[in-house]
Amino acid sequence: MGNQSISLELLSDLLSRCFAFYSAFFITYNQARRGLVEGKRLLRKPNYEVLELLSDDDGLTGFKLHFPNGSYAMFERRKYKGTTGLNMMCLEEGIQLNVGDLKKYNEADGWYVDGKPFDEYGTRYNRMGFWFPIIFWRNSDSIQKKVRELTDDKVVQGCLFYIYTTGHKAIEFVVKSQKELHPKRSSLLVKLIRLFERGTPKLVLEPIPNERRSSFLYDGTYYLNSEKPEDVRSALDDIERYIGGLREKLGDDIYYRLKYQLYSDVSSLKQTKLIRSITR
Repeated sequence: MGNQSISLELLSDLLSRCFAFYSAFFITYNQARRGLVEGKRLLRKPNYEVLELLSDDDGLTGFKLHFPNGSYAMFERRKYKGTTGLNMMCLEEGIQLNVGDLKKYNEADGWYVDGKPFDEYGTRYNRMGFWFPIIFWRNSDSIQKKVRELTDDKVVQGCLFYIYTTGHKAIEFVVKSQKELHPKRSSLLVKLIRLFERGTPKLVLEPIPNERRSSFLYDGTYYLNSEKPEDVRSALDDIERYIGGLREKLGDDIYYRLKYQLYSDVSSLKQTKLIRSITR
C-alpha cells in the first residue's frame, strides 16, 4: 500500500462530527435512562410476572423480574459500584432466566412481588381510546372455571375474567351517543363520583376521536376497590344508572357495551342494554 494522507482541515471536520455524534448519542441515552424511571416502576407481564425497573439519581440502572413462586432474576449496573446479576445466564441465542421452583411457578394463581400479592388500584388494561385482546400466557380455561364457580351472573363472569387475567381491578366499557356528553362537566357524573368514592374519580369517561363524525364515542372505566362478585355487580348497576340518567337528560340514542365478555350471545345476558353493538 502506498502512503496515505489526510488534510488537517478534513481531519478536523471528521473529529468534530465524531464528537458531535458521541455527545448527541449519550445525551439521548441519558435522557432515555431518566425518562424510563419517571413512569410506573412495577409493570405486569402476562405470565404472572412483575418487571421492576431499578434506578438511581442518574436514571435506569437495571431490572428485577419477580416470579410468582417468590423467586426473582435481576441485573443491575451502577456507576462506581459495579455490575450485579442473579438467576440469569448469557447464552449464544440470548439471555436465559432461571425461575426457581418450577412446580410452584406453574401452580401460581396471580402476580407477586417479594412473595406478597401485587395489587393495584386505579389502573386499567388498555390505554384510553384503545381496545386490545387480552394477552394471558397461562391456562385461561382454569380462570373461566373459577369465575363460573364464583357466580352465575354471566356479565359479572366476564368482568372477573378480565380482572383475573390482567390483574387490573376495573370495568372497561364503550359509550356511543348521538349527542356530545361533556362527561367532565356532567352534574350526574359528579354526583356519582361523590356518592361512591368520596370525591375520588371512580367512573371516568374520555372522548374517543371519531372520523365518521356521525356520533360521539367515549371510553369508559369504572375503577373497583374489590373483586368480589357482589361488588362487581354493584359497579355494573352504577354504570347502568349513570347511562340511564344520561338517557333521561339527552335522549335514548345513548348505548354502551362492556369491552370484555365470556359469551358472544349477549342477548342471553341479564343486562339487555348491552345488546346494541358499538361501532368504531
